[in-house]
Amino acid sequence: MMNDIIKPGIVLLIITVVAAGLLGAVNIATEDKIAEQEVIAKEASMKTVLPDAKSFAEEKKNEDKTYNVIKSYAEGLDDSGNTVGYTFSVTTKGFSTGLNLMVGITNDGTISGVDVLSHEETPGLGANATTDWKNQFAGKAGTLKVSKSDSVGNDEIKAITGATITSNAVTNAVNTASDFYNNVIKNDGKAEKGVPGKVDSNSGATANSPETMNPSEPPDLPEVPNSPEPPNPPEPPNHHREPNHHYQNRGGVE
Repeated sequence: MMNDIIKPGIVLLIITVVAAGLLGAVNIATEDKIAEQEVIAKEASMKTVLPDAKSFAEEKKNEDKTYNVIKSYAEGLDDSGNTVGYTFSVTTKGFSTGLNLMVGITNDGTISGVDVLSHEETPGLGANATTDWKNQFAGKAGTLKVSKSDSVGNDEIKAITGATITSNAVTNAVNTASDFYNNVIKNDGKAEKGVPGKVDSNSGATANSPETMNPSEPPDLPEVPNSPEPPNPPEPPNHHREPNHHYQNRGGVE
């Protein structure tokens, strides 16, 4: 009786161990292939957002926590090895977490392209960020804002219909990449004198800018005692009301 219980358990254990071993072997065999495909897809995205680049320098990890949504960036080079711009790998949150973007910016600070690497946005709404919608960023510069109007200005991005949150998330990510390029890369990580410091991607506040000291307050002056108020002068007598005044005898004021 005991053997009838133990034998199925042993068989089940052997099957579980063999299956786990097979899954591990498959994972090891495909892990390198998956990583290789991710690298290929990322390089293709970099070339898409910075088309003037023929090659890219080694990607650098962003260590500046002020720009925590920027994970890494790479210098784009032409055939002569000259810098034509930079690409920025950005991970932010749209309607859902895990909105991964690639942003290209040329030497003069112009946005050359935006690409969506992966996302978990709502199909038919935020997921439309992967369509031609993202192409409207190319050629713009400076701080951009989202507009629901059909007619947008040079500093505006037309919102995705029904997906304002995703539209703002992508636009804010592009603005952060622009701030990082202008305030960190161009200034070699240091804010120049007279140039605002780095911009916090979350609050918009500047950081690392030289603080100006508040001028010292003047010492308190000694209080001057209040001068005594002069006594009120006595009111002149009202002769018209005095008894026995001559007006009374003339039929004057009563």
